Amino acid sequence: MTEVKPNLMDALTVSRVDKVVLTRHQKTDYTSSDTEEEKERLLSYVLGEVDPPLSEEGRKGAEASRPALVKQVGESLPGQLLVGVSSSLNRAKETLKILSPWARRCPDSRLGPPDYNAIPIAIRAWVHGELSLLGTRRAWLRSGDFPIRLRMVSGAVQAFLCHHKATRVVVVGHSETVDLLTCILTGVSPYRFVEPQFHAETGELVVLERDPDDKVHQYFSITSQ
Repeated sequence: MTEVKPNLMDALTVSRVDKVVLTRHQKTDYTSSDTEEEKERLLSYVLGEVDPPLSEEGRKGAEASRPALVKQVGESLPGQLLVGVSSSLNRAKETLKILSPWARRCPDSRLGPPDYNAIPIAIRAWVHGELSLLGTRRAWLRSGDFPIRLRMVSGAVQAFLCHHKATRVVVVGHSETVDLLTCILTGVSPYRFVEPQFHAETGELVVLERDPDDKVHQYFSITSQ
C-alpha cells in the first residue's frame, strides 16, 4: 500500500493560527450497546445511516467541557478571531454550538466519519464485541477508502488553516477524524492513527499550540473533567 503523506506543517506555519483545539462530538442515545437491540441501533449509527442529536448526557458533557475550552482559546476578540469547524453531522455541529457559541461556525462534510461500508464485517464484529477498536481501525487502514478519506481530511485542514484567517480554531469531529488530525498536525504519519496513544476520548481536548519560536507545534491533551 502506497502511503499518502500530506505535508500540512507549512500551512500551519504560514497561517495566522497559533492554536488548534481538536475534540470529538459528545454522546448521543445511539452510543450505548448493552443489549442486542441497542447494538443494532449502534451499527446503524456507526455506518452513518442515522444522524441523531446529542442526548441529555451529551449536552451536559459539552457544557462541562466549555470552561476547559475557554481557558485554551478564550472568546472571539478583535484581532484574535475564533473559528469553529465541525463535521456536517448534527452530533458534531451541536457539540460545537454548545462548546463555543461565540465562534464563527463552519460545517465541513470532509470531517465526517469514514465510509464504514468499506469494512462492514469488521464494523459489525466491533459493535458485537468480537473485535477491538484497534482491529477495526486496522481493517479500515487496509481498505481502499482510507487514502481517499485521508486526502479529504487533509483538504479540510488546509481550508481551515489558510482560508478562514483565524488565529484560533476549534475542530469538532469524530473519533477517527480527530485522531487523524492529531497525527497530521503534529507531523506524525497519519497511518499511525491506529496506535492507542493517538486515540482521544470523548470530552478530551487535544491542543496544538505554536511555540515561542514560531516553529514547533506542541501536542498535549487536557481532559475536561
